[in-house]
Amino acid sequence: MELDGSVTHVAPVEARLRNLTYGSPIMLECSIVEDEKILESRFIHIGDIPVMVKSNACILHNLPDTKLIELGEDPKDPGGYFVINGSERVIIGLEDLSYNKIIVDTEEATGSLVYKAKVYSSIV
Repeated sequence: MELDGSVTHVAPVEARLRNLTYGSPIMLECSIVEDEKILESRFIHIGDIPVMVKSNACILHNLPDTKLIELGEDPKDPGGYFVINGSERVIIGLEDLSYNKIIVDTEEATGSLVYKAKVYSSIV
């Protein structure tokens, strides 16, 4: 939404240049039901969610290289990141051990099945 109240569609390159978040609104449909009849129904904006660049929800999805260049995007950019307040952000998965939990593992040793139990304890 612009300062004058108008709503415009923003491309990822514009979000980067204007320090905006490239996102999409989350709309909730609310209905008033009385005697199994809908009296009134409306959509309410409850927030925004960032859109991953080049995902199915992105306007750059499946555009030809010529159109990407027209929009100011790099055609070789693979996407897979978010633009938050003008900065490109990536979600990094992190796997960590659970402390004070028993982890049971099986192993084939000398033709028989061996069970191992490990506990990674944390000092508090």
